[in-house]
Amino acid sequence: MIIATAFYLRADHLAEVRNEENDQTAHFDSLTNAKSYATFEEEVTAAFNRARQQGQPLTMAALDIDYFKQINDHYGHLGGDDVLVGIAQQLSAVLARHGNRAALYRTGGEEFNVVLPAMDVKAAQPIVEDCWRSVRQGHFHAGDNIVRLTISMGVVDMVDADRNIEDLYRRADEVYTRVSTTGVIPLR
Repeated sequence: MIIATAFYLRADHLAEVRNEENDQTAHFDSLTNAKSYATFEEEVTAAFNRARQQGQPLTMAALDIDYFKQINDHYGHLGGDDVLVGIAQQLSAVLARHGNRAALYRTGGEEFNVVLPAMDVKAAQPIVEDCWRSVRQGHFHAGDNIVRLTISMGVVDMVDADRNIEDLYRRADEVYTRVSTTGVIPLR
């Protein structure tokens, strides 16, 4: 009986580990460990609906790495992958410094989104600026090389005309603005 119980507990533990691994694979980008696009669609739709129902603000920052194609062309795709990992780690660290009130998602090749629930643009601005500044001041690996990067960001908050999350996302994507060297991020 003891041996059978031990085998059962071991099998149960292995199944639990496999379930956790599957959950990780399903919800997080395998390269950057940022939340995946599928998770973005699920979580941000829920956050949008919750914000609308509760009359709460919701802000989204759509961002991409400037001149990323040149990184891939010059350092190769593995170097580009290194940069993506570094950017995701840097942005995650910034969001953690701000109390993890925001979530980071990889929504495309070099594109990420930061979703800031219960914050309007004004409240989100220090976090967004910290993300931008942190990347600009950072040094990232591209293979054996160290590179400096900038990101472009479009930052918007939910408005009454937004009928669904795609409206908010579209507006954030349209607002992408090359951020000036002063560190001022045009927000709308």
